[in-house]
Amino acid sequence: MTEKQPPAVELIDFEPFDPRKSSELVVRSRKLPHLEVAGATYFVTFRCHSRFQLPPQARDLVMTVIQEQHHKTIDLDAAVVMPDHVHAIFRVIDPYTLSQVLQQVKGRPSRQINQILRRQGRVWLAESFDHIIRHAEELEEKIEYIRQNPAKQELEDSPGSYKWLFVKEITG
Repeated sequence: MTEKQPPAVELIDFEPFDPRKSSELVVRSRKLPHLEVAGATYFVTFRCHSRFQLPPQARDLVMTVIQEQHHKTIDLDAAVVMPDHVHAIFRVIDPYTLSQVLQQVKGRPSRQINQILRRQGRVWLAESFDHIIRHAEELEEKIEYIRQNPAKQELEDSPGSYKWLFVKEITG
């Protein structure tokens, strides 16, 4: 029997979390429920509006804005900017809220993308999918999902070569 390796994510600032047990839980709803709790690690997905595809310079812009938020409003573990959607894993830094972070990450690039492409209209669907990651195995699974997303869409020549992929380096 082989010994199971400890998860690679244990060195990230992740704490297992059950949002239902938190006295700080805030629930918001539109079409989807949105749970917000200080200290939670989120897996977030937001999609382009009406089959809009992000050209390379728009993906550059979105990734730049996400990475600029690292250590300002979020503690970023991983992100990928695909042609028609974005995935990210992060913790929100106090005093910010998940809603404020998503407004920053989606709003500023939307305006700039429309200016660059000389277009008008929505870039993103209004609602994002967000999920609180509850345990280390789930975190590891979601990071691997982000890492593999470009390969599944045949957007990279070799593993890890996709330009719009960020995974936090884990140092020991």
